[in-house]
Amino acid sequence: MIINNSYKIKLRYYSYKTEQTIPIIFKILYQTGMRIGEILNLKIKDYKEQEYFLVEYSKNDEERIIYLPKSLNEEILKYHLKFHYNKEQDEYFFQIRNGKISNSTVEKWFYSILKLSKIKRGENSPRVHDLRHTHIVHCIEKWLKEKKDINVMLPVLQTYIGHSSLKSLEYYFQITQNMINEIGMISEKKLGNIIPKLKGVIEDE
Repeated sequence: MIINNSYKIKLRYYSYKTEQTIPIIFKILYQTGMRIGEILNLKIKDYKEQEYFLVEYSKNDEERIIYLPKSLNEEILKYHLKFHYNKEQDEYFFQIRNGKISNSTVEKWFYSILKLSKIKRGENSPRVHDLRHTHIVHCIEKWLKEKKDINVMLPVLQTYIGHSSLKSLEYYFQITQNMINEIGMISEKKLGNIIPKLKGVIEDE
């Protein structure tokens, strides 16, 4: 039985390394917006200065740096020191047994967690890739709340997540109710009431 962060998943065998590896992969997916393939392709040598990842095997064949949130990096560093002692730098960073973890293994874990969370699988059920989508939407919501210039921040986000153009970011851009509220408040503050209220013109007759 694996026990981690209040969820339990039955396995045919117990694996301490699996218990330590799978949760941190999901945290990286959500907190950095990396693609699952990029995470599974990471090598030990790609963990630079024990504070960021250098992605060399991206979808667009372009290198990029993934800076890690402080709390997440603390977990990754502990994992690194625990499992990579005397390991070759060219070995995969995340392993359950010897060799690279497959996408299907991560997907099985993801759907097991959905089941434990009583989230039914269907045509529109969450996918592993949706953690990347959620990261992007939450970044945009956060910047709106902080009153940051979206025209400046979107190219930063585009580079960070490894997209070739801003247009390709449209697929992930979701207008949520939170975004609508923030945009409304920003518009009112900057533009005021462009269309004045005219008493006696549009009233109940």
